[in-house]
Amino acid sequence: MEFLHLAECRLPKLKELKLVLQNAAVSTALDRSRALFLQNHPTIEVLHWLPLGMPQLSSDALPNLKSLRSNRQLIMAVNVPSLSSSQAAASLVTPPSTPLANTIPVPADVEPTVASPIIRRKIENLDIYSLDAHTLLELKCIDPSTLRRLKLSSFDGLDTLREIGDTFPNIEWLLLPSMYMPPDSLYPIPVSKVYFSSVVLLVNQITHTSTKAMWLEILPIFPKLETFRGLGIWQSVSHDKDEMHQVILALVQSCPKLRILDRADKYQNWDPLKEIVITRTGEYEEHINYGIVRKPNRSVIALYHQKSYNSHLRIGNLLT
Repeated sequence: MEFLHLAECRLPKLKELKLVLQNAAVSTALDRSRALFLQNHPTIEVLHWLPLGMPQLSSDALPNLKSLRSNRQLIMAVNVPSLSSSQAAASLVTPPSTPLANTIPVPADVEPTVASPIIRRKIENLDIYSLDAHTLLELKCIDPSTLRRLKLSSFDGLDTLREIGDTFPNIEWLLLPSMYMPPDSLYPIPVSKVYFSSVVLLVNQITHTSTKAMWLEILPIFPKLETFRGLGIWQSVSHDKDEMHQVILALVQSCPKLRILDRADKYQNWDPLKEIVITRTGEYEEHINYGIVRKPNRSVIALYHQKSYNSHLRIGNLLT
């Protein structure tokens, strides 16, 4: 059974919280209880929670959040809070059977409540299920200068990614899908290795313009990029190791801080044990090399934070 009394708990030093479902039961009361718990714990810095519906949070909820792993319901609830703090707290409990408006007179000269401004949280790690590029650019609840780790589920082309690079200039860790959805296409198409910008091809006296997105243009958009995750580059070269070698040689020139790429195994699947590590040595880092290295045996949270928290809480079964 789910723990429905979480809202009654008080953990004043709580920094890390993971909430998972014990069973498949769907209950709006569960979301209300957990949202009120979040509201009462502004110290939370690391949150992993997939709410069932759209939780109700005030504009000042989770002010110290640094790492968020969730779904679109939660990030939109944080981004567009519709209630003030007092209204949110009242809405998260069961309303009385008799409407308050019938028992408490309201003075006619009371001014309407002005909603509190949205807090720009200094989020460093953002992992939102099905987060697309345009939704990311519309988020007002994030301080753009602090975002360093980003997982993006979809994008529609180079221009949108350039806007993301300009808006979030300090991204160091990035995961992108291997397919993208151009505005004029009915289906997603693979991101290619090669780029043809306004190339005019004459075929049977017909002029065609091709503007393919490609990895050799995408990664340099993020000047501080150190780690790039995903098998999109491998798929763009049909898992050919010689072509992948040429792509890496090009990337180390255009991405001076790039250190880590994902590796495909012999079955052309993502390799969970090993990765490509780029090394730069010399006074001016003029000596560049790369090799296949076993991944450190650390959890995702440890990889991101490089430290452990003294106070943390996990509700439900842990899945690793």
